[in-house]
Amino acid sequence: MNLTNDQIQAIDHGEPVPITVDGRECVVLRRDIYDRVKQVIEYDDSEMKPEEAYLAVLAAWDQEEDAGLDAYQDYKRR
Repeated sequence: MNLTNDQIQAIDHGEPVPITVDGRECVVLRRDIYDRVKQVIEYDDSEMKPEEAYLAVLAAWDQEEDAGLDAYQDYKRR
C-alpha cells in the first residue's frame, strides 16, 4: 500500500487516515493508537453502540500528546 505524504504526516501525528479497499471504507491508525482503542473496547464482548465506540476513540486520542481535541476537530472538518 502506498500512502501520500499528507497521509504519512497524519499517521505520524496520530490521526486516522480514511482509505478505500475494494470498495470498503477503512481507517489506517498507528499501532499504538489502535492498541489503546482496542484496550478500551475489550472490556465487553457484546456489540458496542456507536456512541460508545466514538467515546473510546476520543479517549485514545486524549492519551496521545499531539492528537486530542485538535485531531478530532480536524477530522470533523473533513
